[in-house]
Amino acid sequence: MVYSIYTGFGYNQARKFSFAKINYGNTFFFGGDLSIVLSPKITLDLGIEQRFQTANKINDKKTNNVRSIPTYSVGSTYSIDDDTSITFSANLGGSSAAPDSVFGISIWQKF
Repeated sequence: MVYSIYTGFGYNQARKFSFAKINYGNTFFFGGDLSIVLSPKITLDLGIEQRFQTANKINDKKTNNVRSIPTYSVGSTYSIDDDTSITFSANLGGSSAAPDSVFGISIWQKF
């Protein structure tokens, strides 16, 4: 079993146009990942993340409130040989204002 925890901050600089000043808000996040080794070639990968996005503003007028965005992920990695692996993953989550689902296949090659 291999695990990690993390925290971070995403900064969005305000954008200035001739017709408006737009501030998309910043993001604070924390989460954790867990990989369970099922066999020497296969791992089960799990993750959870919680993000908080500050309010958006257009011309200093608030257009929404702070958003709470939970995200969950699950996947599996298979080692084809010493240099190549393939990962199948799914990330699910989002707030009620912006739900999302991302499914992916990644091929990892050691150079």
